[in-house]
Amino acid sequence: MPLVEFECEHCKSVFETLVRHGEEPRCPECGSTALKKRISRFCARSASCGSSRSIGGKSCSTCSSGNCSSCS
Repeated sequence: MPLVEFECEHCKSVFETLVRHGEEPRCPECGSTALKKRISRFCARSASCGSSRSIGGKSCSTCSSGNCSSCS
């Protein structure tokens, strides 16, 4: 379940939420589903973001590769 940052196109609220497969996220402020995904600040500053599933260039606590199901 990835943590995704969104911006509501209706009220412009910015928030993060866990998104489960098949779920449609809603804005916590107005309830709208008109959302735009944003690149998180953490991702934009991390050298490894996009090239692997590791966090900040380090592997997750459950594996050594950064590519297990816990990392995604």
